[in-house]
Amino acid sequence: MDRPTKESSRRHLKGYVTKWINEINNNKNVTMDLRSSSYLWMAEIRLLSLYSRFKQYSYGVLRDLAVFQATQQEFDHEQDLQRAMQSEVEEALAIVKTKREDYKAQQGKEGVEEDSSDTPFFVDEPIRLHRPRSSPKMEHAQTCPTPDVVAVMTQSLMTQQPASPPDVYSIAVMTKSSSKMIIARISYRKANIT
Repeated sequence: MDRPTKESSRRHLKGYVTKWINEINNNKNVTMDLRSSSYLWMAEIRLLSLYSRFKQYSYGVLRDLAVFQATQQEFDHEQDLQRAMQSEVEEALAIVKTKREDYKAQQGKEGVEEDSSDTPFFVDEPIRLHRPRSSPKMEHAQTCPTPDVVAVMTQSLMTQQPASPPDVYSIAVMTKSSSKMIIARISYRKANIT
């Protein structure tokens, strides 16, 4: 009997799922800080995404086994593989949940004010977006009406000439209740007055 067509794709994907499970397991004994928390959050998202695709391929493998008229023993073996992967993923997600709860408790002990919402908190003064340093006209600065606490301003998508301001800026916003970074793109255009 030929190998099912979805099995090789799923085997390749299983390697990536296992990689992220191992990454999470390696952080089991790490003291949590903002960087570790962000890394575990990213690892959890990638693991869930890859595991979702793994399940889709697994359904395809079961269909292929039915098409190739596989024996009951082959079906049982396939279901055992799926259950084993599911239990590994659940264990890794339990580690992430435990580490996240420990980090929140640690923040509470340090006197960090916790907020249940994921809304960004703002400072009172606007952040100024300047032209690139290579620009001869540095006196014209644009102000951004949405300031944030942890702002990483990077210019991107420079589509115009170097002397003109960029069209799009990326802004990273840190929220109070979590260590998630929210990336927003703000675009603006100067009105051409003739």
